[in-house]
Amino acid sequence: MTEPKWKEFEKLATEIYEQLQPYAVVKHDDKVYDMESESDRQIDVSIRFNVKGREYLTIVQTKNLKTPADVNTVDELSGVLRGTGADRAVLICKSGFTKGAVKKAENFTKNSAKKVEKQSIELEVDPNRWTEFLAI
Repeated sequence: MTEPKWKEFEKLATEIYEQLQPYAVVKHDDKVYDMESESDRQIDVSIRFNVKGREYLTIVQTKNLKTPADVNTVDELSGVLRGTGADRAVLICKSGFTKGAVKKAENFTKNSAKKVEKQSIELEVDPNRWTEFLAI
């Protein structure tokens, strides 16, 4: 049976981060504790690594959407970032982002001392499967 496209997209993100972060522990479909809801949150990809005894956590959420991700998608991710206490969050969307979503991410990072990045990725993968991401 064929996997849903969204699941393939999550696995692609996992594979790419495993290659980009060979010294990190990269997990697909992970659970991370949310201090605000006092429950586990499903995370598409988690990336954990240690630097000088401090553990860092990056959470990655993927969206295999036909239209650009909007401000609500960024709001959702910023809530997960805040609740989990992750050091960084990355939002990957096949169709890119609305201007409002990018502005929301920039303002969120301005207020939280974290940096926003909007990039197109050029790796040896089908460009129709992986196009843009926002890191907050």
